[in-house]
Amino acid sequence: GTQLINLLIALRFELDEENAAALHSYLSATGTDGDDQGWEERTDAALGHVLRHALGKSGKDHAAMAQANTLTLPEDVTKLKKHITVMCDRLSKGGRFKQAGK
Repeated sequence: GTQLINLLIALRFELDEENAAALHSYLSATGTDGDDQGWEERTDAALGHVLRHALGKSGKDHAAMAQANTLTLPEDVTKLKKHITVMCDRLSKGGRFKQAGK
């Protein structure tokens, strides 16, 4: 499931190999669920990080960083879905995880 989503996002936004690899690292299908954190918590934290840094667009993204220091069990996956949607929106506007030449 996750690998298909990564492939579709990479194709839709014409990500080069380096950016597709970065996408796979943030939205990874690998990992084991532990007692305190599962795939959803780790993926949400990773996407939150990339949205504030590589795909961040303003100072307000950096200000939200202090609120996301701990992983907690979510009531539902609404926040994760929102992060995926925002990531796709920023990719559609030309944002990239790794800029060419860097």
